[in-house]
Amino acid sequence: MEGGITSGIIYTTAVAELAKWYRFQSIGGSSIGAFAAALTAAAEYLRRQGSMAGFQGIAKLPGELAERDGVPVDDVLVADAS
Repeated sequence: MEGGITSGIIYTTAVAELAKWYRFQSIGGSSIGAFAAALTAAAEYLRRQGSMAGFQGIAKLPGELAERDGVPVDDVLVADAS
């Protein structure tokens, strides 16, 4: 995963979707990509302990950040982690 704040937000959406079909291993990145990789690794660890709460939280992150910035949540692409 690479750096750049926009990439970091997109990564969370992509990770939440990919987690529906794949398991993650050997994840790494630089700059904001490293942050997204750390979140992904933590969520994968939780999944291996029997909980999807990590990926569900990752899926909500773009919407929560948008709300803090005053952007209507409907204007943000948010993955459905159900």
